Amino acid sequence: MERRLGSRLYPVVLCTMIFFILLSGCSLSSIYSNNDHSQTQKVGKQTELVVSAIPNAAIRLSADADAFMAANPNIKIKINEYEENVYKEQAPDLFTSSEKPDIAWYWAERKYKEIVESGALEPLDSMYKSEGWNKELPKSTLNRYTSEDGHKYAVNTNIVWTPVIYYNKKAFRESGIKEPHTFSEFFSMSKPLEKKGYIPLVSAIGDPSNRGHIFDAVLQRNVTKQQFRQLINNDGNHQEMTYQSKEVLNSWSIMRKMAKEMLPKDAATTSEEEARALFVQGKAAMYSSISAQAGILEDELPENFDIGFFYYPQIKRDIKPKVQLYTGDALMVLKGTGKEELAKRFVAFVMSYDRQKALAEQRMFFPSRTDLNNEDLKQYGPLFSKMYKEMSELGTTPLWDDRIPSEVAKVSFKLHLNVMTGKEEPIDAGKELQEIHERYQK
Repeated sequence: MERRLGSRLYPVVLCTMIFFILLSGCSLSSIYSNNDHSQTQKVGKQTELVVSAIPNAAIRLSADADAFMAANPNIKIKINEYEENVYKEQAPDLFTSSEKPDIAWYWAERKYKEIVESGALEPLDSMYKSEGWNKELPKSTLNRYTSEDGHKYAVNTNIVWTPVIYYNKKAFRESGIKEPHTFSEFFSMSKPLEKKGYIPLVSAIGDPSNRGHIFDAVLQRNVTKQQFRQLINNDGNHQEMTYQSKEVLNSWSIMRKMAKEMLPKDAATTSEEEARALFVQGKAAMYSSISAQAGILEDELPENFDIGFFYYPQIKRDIKPKVQLYTGDALMVLKGTGKEELAKRFVAFVMSYDRQKALAEQRMFFPSRTDLNNEDLKQYGPLFSKMYKEMSELGTTPLWDDRIPSEVAKVSFKLHLNVMTGKEEPIDAGKELQEIHERYQK
């Protein structure tokens, strides 16, 4: 609990620090410029490994580091934490600088290809074979982590699925409503909940990724699997499916209706902590977020709080709802540090059966390895276990904003917010996103 609490306070202090650093014109690498590879690797009698990560990932890595250092007292592992949005944008430059870390936690998604092509990463192919990852990671994950040159430069540490709607069972009972099976039923829940004094739904709409997750879920309940592929791959020459298609515009219309009828008036600026607090305090009946919030909720909720969950319901009769699965959380070994082999040892340790099993103790992230048994997973508690079981039964699908270029994603996050707040019409948002998409393709 101490680590988890510290991770929540840390971003506030760190954001303030980053603000002043950015004002002075400094880059991300200058925040932590103490991994000088031109100097000795020794700290006293210890060898130091530097790991870069965002605060949430650092919670898990800190536990791994403690266990690794206990078994290897001659090695010191230092974890440098960065605010998420700044790290996402500037870390690729850090990885090619003289202040690069030895190991990086990063997302194997849009900027990953750019990082691989920069030559910053050490290939991990031999580890996939020696550590058994080729057998213990799903085929879809292996495909994702295989670059165009045939090599693997990162390994998936855990999975996250999104979005999940957590709900207050007491609020549902008082309002005489049940879990919805369609979006029509979902919207009809607002008035009964409001009459009982509840905010129907809260979510961190102020966070670009959260509103992206909502769009993703609604979109993939509006389009078929084939239409989804066409949308992702459309180059402007094949017009079967574009961002101006009625299915996409309907997705934005549904998001606007959610904002108008279900979310609080200040939803556009709501953070994850604020949204979760409203739910934990019993003010909001439902809370939309990622699966990793389940562990935090179990720690923060009052003992008598009766919590339930459901995945976003059906929109079209012929499209069965699936759960959006994210497998992009990854560890990478940086090339040119002189400590590549030692870094690989730590990555192998983090990915070992025992350390993947230890994730259950934190109840935040779910193991990427598929060889853990039911006994290992019991530590997650009933909420997480039920979520995982139902996700497996419904089936999974990749995230939309995980598949599109970074430039397109940035625009989409802005458009989602504009549409939800009424600043922009879906038809105009569709035109703008299609133009950006085609421009990038060309």
